[in-house]
Amino acid sequence: MPVEDSKKKDSSLVLARGVADCLQKRGAAEVVLLDFSGRKEQVADYFVIASGGSALQIGSLCEFVLEHIKGFLGRTPPFSEGLSQCRWSILDYVDVVVHLFQQELRLYYDLESLWGDAVRIEI
Repeated sequence: MPVEDSKKKDSSLVLARGVADCLQKRGAAEVVLLDFSGRKEQVADYFVIASGGSALQIGSLCEFVLEHIKGFLGRTPPFSEGLSQCRWSILDYVDVVVHLFQQELRLYYDLESLWGDAVRIEI
């Protein structure tokens, strides 16, 4: 792996772990970190998936992640979606994509099974 790729993967992992840590500290349920780095059909280096019990909690989790990551890593996502309804919110940092679901939608879309061959990283 070239040095640039290694540095990018390291910084992506720091971001992904930082997001996962934020979510756990704020009481998100079932926080999962999936590693896609090195895959041919790579959509991102990592997915962070978590659940919240209500739209209010999803909104609070999103705000906390956005503030924390900007404050500590200086990063803001170039794309986000679902922040107004907070049923399924996405914070797309390009190399790390954060999916925050209300539980019934998480079960419905079941991203963990859809991407079942991705490596799970212990948080």
